Amino acid sequence: MIIQLSNNYKSVENNLRTDEEIKHFIDQHSKIFRRAPYNVEKIRNMQEIEEFKNISVFKNDVMIANILLHVEVTGVNKYGWVEDLFVDKEHRRLGIADYLMDKAFEHFKEIGLNESRLEAWSSNRRA
Repeated sequence: MIIQLSNNYKSVENNLRTDEEIKHFIDQHSKIFRRAPYNVEKIRNMQEIEEFKNISVFKNDVMIANILLHVEVTGVNKYGWVEDLFVDKEHRRLGIADYLMDKAFEHFKEIGLNESRLEAWSSNRRA
């Protein structure tokens, strides 16, 4: 069963369609992570990867959380890959990351995958 978000939040799938939407994602992401690994071109390239999907959580039209997903293929093996997950500092410990991970697992199951992977930096103790 997927955790539900409170009424203060809205979940939107695949909302990185325009350069403006991608820039909003990059701005919000860079508030969490010092190094900004993304630019518009990199996101556009990621969108070409098999089964790319993003799920964002908004509060008052501001993205406060996001997850980037795609399928990795290694030889004959396919698995779901969580490329990135962030939750704004002010909205942590409210179940938002759990919600996004549940949605990711649901997506991977829907497309027939039984395995998924997530990497976390060793310095990211919260992960």
